[in-house]
This record gives sequence, C-alpha cells and structure tokens, in this order.
Amino acid sequence: MFRDWLSREVDQAVGQCDNGAGWTVAELQGHERVLESLRDQFQAAVFGVMAAAPTRYAAQCESKKRKLSDLALRPSPTAAKAARASPFQHLAALDGRSGEQAHAGFPAELQTAPAVGVGLPSQTPAAPPAPRAAPLPPAVSGPPLVPLGVAAPLPLPPDFRELVTLLRRSLGVAQLQKLGCLALRNMMSNDDNKAKAGAAGAIEFTVAAMMAHTSNAAVQEKACRALISMTINNDNKVKAGAAGAIEATVAAMKAHTSDAAVQEKACWALINMTRNNDNQVKEGAAGAIEATVTAMKAHTSNAAVQEKACCALISMTNKSDDNQVKAGAAGAIEATVAAMKAHTSNAAVQEKACWALISMTRNNDNQVKAGAAGAIEATVAAMKAHTSNAAVQENACLALMKLTINSDVNKAKAGAAGVVGTITSAMAIHSSSIKVQEYGSDALKALGD
Repeated sequence: MFRDWLSREVDQAVGQCDNGAGWTVAELQGHERVLESLRDQFQAAVFGVMAAAPTRYAAQCESKKRKLSDLALRPSPTAAKAARASPFQHLAALDGRSGEQAHAGFPAELQTAPAVGVGLPSQTPAAPPAPRAAPLPPAVSGPPLVPLGVAAPLPLPPDFRELVTLLRRSLGVAQLQKLGCLALRNMMSNDDNKAKAGAAGAIEFTVAAMMAHTSNAAVQEKACRALISMTINNDNKVKAGAAGAIEATVAAMKAHTSDAAVQEKACWALINMTRNNDNQVKEGAAGAIEATVTAMKAHTSNAAVQEKACCALISMTNKSDDNQVKAGAAGAIEATVAAMKAHTSNAAVQEKACWALISMTRNNDNQVKAGAAGAIEATVAAMKAHTSNAAVQENACLALMKLTINSDVNKAKAGAAGVVGTITSAMAIHSSSIKVQEYGSDALKALGD
C-alpha cells in the first residue's frame, strides 16, 4: 500500500535527521516542516486530487470530506495512545482503518512518537502514559495534529516556492531530498504546475540535490524523474540547461552505471532537455553521448534502458554534425544494432533503434560503420518480426534508405538480406500508410540508383 510505503520512507528521513550529528533545534524544526509539507503533498497524491484545477479540486474535496465523515471512527480506547498519535495519522484516515489498526502498521518507535510536527524527536521528554481511567495528558508542544480516527483536512494546492525553500534548508538529508524530488514529480500534473515549479526554483533545487548526493542512487533516480516531468515545459528546458541539470544528469549516469533505473530515467531526462538546440550542444560537450552508450552496454538485456537510450541518441544527434561524429566514435551505432539483436520481439526498441540509425547515419563515416555492424540485417529482421506495426515499418524503410544511398557496399548487403522483397511486402500490408509508402519508395529508389 502507498501509505505503508510512505510511512517507511518518512521513517528513514526521521532517522537521518535524528542521527545527524550537530543538528540544532532550529535545523530539526526546519526538517519537521519539510516532512510536514511532503506529507501534505503525498496525501494529495493518495486522494488523486489535481491541485491546479480549482473547480474539480473543490468538488473532490467535498466528496472526500463527506466520505470520510461517514467513516467517523470511535476514539481509541487507550487514552495514552490517542494522545500520542502517530505522525502518519492523516494517511491512516485515508484507508478507513481504525486508529488501533493504523498504529499497528507503523514502525514501533513511531507508534509512541509524540505529536510533534510530523514525528521528529521532540526536545521535550514525553509525559509518562496516563492511567486508563485518567483524563488525556496535555499534548506536547508543536503543530496540532488531528486525533486518531478523525479525518484530516485536505491539503491546499501546492505552494512550490515554500516547498523548494524548505527542501533547500534540508539539503544535507538525503532521504528528504529523495522524497522532495518525488513529491515534485508527483505535483507536475498539468502545465500550470510545471510553470510554477520552474518559477519557484524547483529545477535549481533538483540540481543542487543531485550534486549534494552524487553517491546516492535513489536521490539521483528521483531527481531525474523530477527533471523529466518539469522539462516538458519549454521554459524549464532553458532553466535546466542554465542550472547545470545536463551535467548533473551525466554525472549521475557515470556514478551509477550498474543501476538500470538511474540509467533509464537519466536517458529520459536527457531526451526532454535536448529538445532545445543549446542543450543539445551542452549534452555533447558534457559526455552525454558516451554515457548513454555505456548505459546500453551495461544493460543489454534491459529493454527499457535500450529504448530510452536510443531515444536519447536520436535527440542528441538529430541535425547535429558534431554529435553525430561523437556518436560514431563512442560506439553508439554498434550499441544500437546490439539492442536490435537483443530485443527482436520488442517493437518499441526496434522502432526507436531504426530512428536512431536514421539520425546517426547522416554522417558518411557512420553509414560505413552501420553497414559493418550489421545494421541492414538487423533492420530487415525488425521488419519481418513486426510486419503489422506501421511505425516499425516506416522507420525501418527510412533507415534502409539512409543506410544504402550512395553506398555500393551497403547496397550489396541489402540485396543479400532480401531488402527489396521485405519493403515490397511492407508497402502491400500498409497500403493506407502514407509514410510507409513514401519511405518504402525512397528506399527502393536508393537501392536502384
């Protein structure tokens, strides 16, 4: 369950804050505020509320409030436990469980945590448990929380600037940065939120978190997720380039070559950021092409990594002579052909790999390398394996045209591989596809010239 996962994640953050040598009371209070803000944002995610759609948001709030009020629960029979509520009581209320049941799902140390903010250690010793018949003891000082068994108020739409400010204050706590990046990613539900996040400095914060925790794979992966979501926005692509997001992403790939999740999300982040010409140049200079090829070689059996890596190569080499040369030198063509051979049944890998070959073989030297690497044979195999997939056929036809045009050596390879018959068959099957017809005709023309 999401609630159980969140309780474990925040518990780790609490532990990091508690174990941090030299934390001042002010710093601990700052970490409390970060956790409280993150809890509210994740609570919004649990409810499925779209924060930047006021009318829908208000309607859902009212609906949830009515539903939760119908689930009104009796107070806990144990007075002490009711007074010393779990920091995750808001989430406990969401799934309709009783206070006793909700407590049972949390770590033991949190079941008795004083109600301070969101559960960080209090500087005030907790009062001893009251006798069963005695009145409830006074609450420990701190932000009030809703008693167990009572529905918590729904959070307001996100305040990105406040959240970013709070997260920056806790930059040294890796778990908080991980949760913060994940919260930002979850909050990118619409274009308005993406713009607000960019204006609030969320991209700069994400880069700072990556730089502060270079050895922490979880932080790097969640940070890349946040960048993916935020850089769909064109203005945010520019901000990401200026903030050093490209360099931080490449550094993450180099530091965590064996982590498939980091590699996949980093490639995806590069894709989104590269749809900006200046960023394409920066990625080439930062070593993004070489890092992408390394990812492909390290995770040959992982289709998700191969697909995203091919997409990254497309973005970085498209209409960039310099990056096409870098790709050829880095072994990107051989890695792409290897991906096609390893994932013959995966249409997405085949489609994106053909597209990557199209983009990279605008360079004559790369055309020769592709022919030598078996790109023509791999492309024909893709067409035969995915005869009904128009996208694969379309990209494959265009790739074959790029691979064979003005190259007698590659034309001979194409003839031996049965390219003419394969293209003719594709055009017959996809007679209604304008692009298959166009690219198929172009490929046949290139073979005949």
